Amino acid sequence: MLGLMTAVKNIFMAVVFCLTACCAAWASNLQLSNLDEVSANTAAGTITFSCNLTQDNSWRTQTNFDAVWVFMKYSTDGGATWKHASMAGSGVNPAGFSIPTQFQSQFEIFVPSDQKGFFVQRSGQAVGSVALTGVQFVWNYGLDGVSAAMAQAANTLHTIYGIEMVYIPQGAFYAGDGSSNSSTEYAFTQGSTVTTPWYIQNENAIQTTGGGECHLLLSKYRGQGR
Repeated sequence: MLGLMTAVKNIFMAVVFCLTACCAAWASNLQLSNLDEVSANTAAGTITFSCNLTQDNSWRTQTNFDAVWVFMKYSTDGGATWKHASMAGSGVNPAGFSIPTQFQSQFEIFVPSDQKGFFVQRSGQAVGSVALTGVQFVWNYGLDGVSAAMAQAANTLHTIYGIEMVYIPQGAFYAGDGSSNSSTEYAFTQGSTVTTPWYIQNENAIQTTGGGECHLLLSKYRGQGR
């Protein structure tokens, strides 16, 4: 056992922000627990951890899907200061990253190129609650400039955080659903016709000159800009 084991076993944290919803139900109740150390590889400068992840209403459709963004922070001074931990590897299910065996056909782990965390997401179309016990990931402490001795020190602490997120494909989209109900809250329409959603073509500023109008209805208050 490494020196940080006692601290790691009892220190974990989950921060949950519900950013959007599936058409069928809200993804919600994200919980991360039981952060624990699995093994260390001093030659590679890495430590493998495991944690449990539960979430209600996880989903994936043909176009969009939700995912849990998981990242870890570490402290080498007993919690006085904290830094963002780098993951080892990148891409889908890199070496050392794993989903519990019974869920490997349903979920995957994706580590982006900046290696500052990882996504836990469904790999196929489905919806439902999930309980993943023993999700494994790898901290590349060498990439963070931490020595093996420091990484394994008794006063080196770790916390994990999770954020519920939704993938939206890059490209043009409509803001608003084209509802004919002008009293609908949170309606976003183009022009004065409530059945015309606003077409967002790119990341440029929305032009509303030349008679164009953008209508935003929030809590039954309607504002318009030109």
